[in-house]
Amino acid sequence: MTQTRKRFSIFRQNDVHKSGASRLAVPTPSETALGYDSEFPFSAWVSLWIDSAGRLNVNDYDPIAEVFDDVMGTDFHAATHQLRRHVLQEHFHGQELVCLDLCCGTGIFFSLLAKDWSIRGLGIDLSSRQVDVARARAQSHSSHLQYENGDVTRTGYPERVDLVTINFDALNHLRSAELWKQTFAKAYASLKRGGGLLFDINLLQRLQGDWNKPEIIIKKHLMYIQVAFPPVYNSDGIIRRTHMLVFSRMDCGAFRRVDAVVEHLAMPVDRVFSLLDNAGFREARIVEAYRNEPRGHIFNKNRAFLFAIK
Repeated sequence: MTQTRKRFSIFRQNDVHKSGASRLAVPTPSETALGYDSEFPFSAWVSLWIDSAGRLNVNDYDPIAEVFDDVMGTDFHAATHQLRRHVLQEHFHGQELVCLDLCCGTGIFFSLLAKDWSIRGLGIDLSSRQVDVARARAQSHSSHLQYENGDVTRTGYPERVDLVTINFDALNHLRSAELWKQTFAKAYASLKRGGGLLFDINLLQRLQGDWNKPEIIIKKHLMYIQVAFPPVYNSDGIIRRTHMLVFSRMDCGAFRRVDAVVEHLAMPVDRVFSLLDNAGFREARIVEAYRNEPRGHIFNKNRAFLFAIK
């Protein structure tokens, strides 16, 4: 069991933290062993997961939409929003903002942004079920937030926007450099002069190194397990899929399992800057880069936050 334990990255979430931040802890044997039998080889678990993953649509978040916030969405945004807030305060100086959130998911970002700015925003996401969650959230916050179900690589964007965002490595879900190029160009056209594009990406090291080990999030009422397929290398960078499994406790005490398969493309940062330059942005910079040690969340490592100005 000792050897198996070293092959996992485990994130233990306390139920109550006054600061809202998560803590990292060394796993105890009971935590590590949840769901595992030392008599059942790890390779057999991987075979089982990959077999079930083959029946799922890639980058379809509908199956996990209802549990997404509990599993990762709320915690990740809590760990990263202060950084985004600082960048925007420096650039926009507290003005009213017209915003576009691409791959908006369940709408957490706008709900946090609305606490500090007067905003009118449109969020677009491919997952209809996540959009439903975002719309329900917006009803309790503001009538000035709207959400649409759509493919950001195909749908039209509004004009004269102050801020375009692509949060939680959603840009990595676009699986070719050409799609990144098109999305940057459309974001540029959508922005006012002086407007900004703020996004974060998983770096090459995240896909190439971190995903060689399963990553696990354990909470009192759920467990998340992520296992990666082998990486594929091409002229754009690295493409890699992960199979995400969530076991959540139902009211009756039994656990329900939901799955999703996500495919990411990561490319060298210099290539990202080149694509931004080609789109017309006059300035682009890395505002923060987290390397091998996670910052507040197990996913928040080997990640870069970038801000580009029209």
